Amino acid sequence: MKGGYNLTLKEGLDFKVRRRHWLPEMLGVECIAFGKTLYFKRIDGGIPKHEFLHLVQFHKYGAVRVVVHYLFHVARNLCRYGNFRDAFREVPFEREAREFEAGGLQGKDKEVESSQATLEEA
Repeated sequence: MKGGYNLTLKEGLDFKVRRRHWLPEMLGVECIAFGKTLYFKRIDGGIPKHEFLHLVQFHKYGAVRVVVHYLFHVARNLCRYGNFRDAFREVPFEREAREFEAGGLQGKDKEVESSQATLEEA
């Protein structure tokens, strides 16, 4: 499901940011993207590139397709790896997000723009 991503999403227009939210706390992470919202555990901090790409994936494919993608690949990978951590890590969308975070994945516009948000390498 690689390529053709529009990396020009803007906070407030294309996605929302919710800070001090219970969801990341419950999942034991600092932030998580779901649908068109990025949920943060804390009140401060920029938008991690990894999570930004997940917002882009949700924007391109829609929530249902993204969730089905994760469920299918996690189930398949559980059989392959025998543990959730490796199964989740090897979901293609997760691999793309790590590649993007490392600077290796380019979208249609080749640059990440966010007028009201700061992307961080985190």
